[in-house]
Amino acid sequence: MAPKTSRNNPFQQPRPSSATSPSLPSAIANHQDENTPHSTPTNAKIVGQARPAAVFEQEKLKLAEDAAKRAEQHADLAVAAAKDKKLIAELQKQVAVLTAEREAARAELSDLRKANAKLVKKAEDVKVAHKTEVDELKQMAAALQADLDHEKARADELAEQLKQVTMSEEWQDPAEYVIKYRPEMSHTEASAWVRDRLAELGIDWSNYQEFPGWGKKSESKYSKWVAQEQALRRDLLPALGG
Repeated sequence: MAPKTSRNNPFQQPRPSSATSPSLPSAIANHQDENTPHSTPTNAKIVGQARPAAVFEQEKLKLAEDAAKRAEQHADLAVAAAKDKKLIAELQKQVAVLTAEREAARAELSDLRKANAKLVKKAEDVKVAHKTEVDELKQMAAALQADLDHEKARADELAEQLKQVTMSEEWQDPAEYVIKYRPEMSHTEASAWVRDRLAELGIDWSNYQEFPGWGKKSESKYSKWVAQEQALRRDLLPALGG
């Protein structure tokens, strides 16, 4: 008979029933699978997890390198942007200077145009004034020429009158010529004075006595009288103080 066991014995394990306990071959097989590397489902799960982790690390490294490259590119872009900003600022300064110079040039050009307009106006005024002055000078010249023509005609008339007076009055007697300059002399004194002066000059008095009333003589006689008149004037004037 089988020994009786107490229901409350802690050391007594219940025996598995045939329905739930594995068979001996199955247990051996399970034991062998647990001791065989890479053969159990647990080992396969561990190997499957290790391979993606390495790939993940490589991807992380690649991403880090890409991030470093992008950071370097961003730094280069920041430097280029700073340079561009500086260049833009310089260009803006140059544009401001050129704009100021352009405005100054426009103002100067406007002043030059105004000054040129004034000069043109002044030139026109001078031209008009010059034309007016030329016209006035021409009129003055014409008036002067008319005066000269009038004076010449008057001089010719006076010369003719003087010739007639000389022929008719003064040179009928040389003594009358002397009395004109020496009114204090009498006719006799003047005649004697003429004879004495002519004698001093070596001139014969009779040369002046040949043509009494010369205006009534011929042209040849008149020409000779003119020569005698000129000689008498030349000879007597120094003695008369003329």
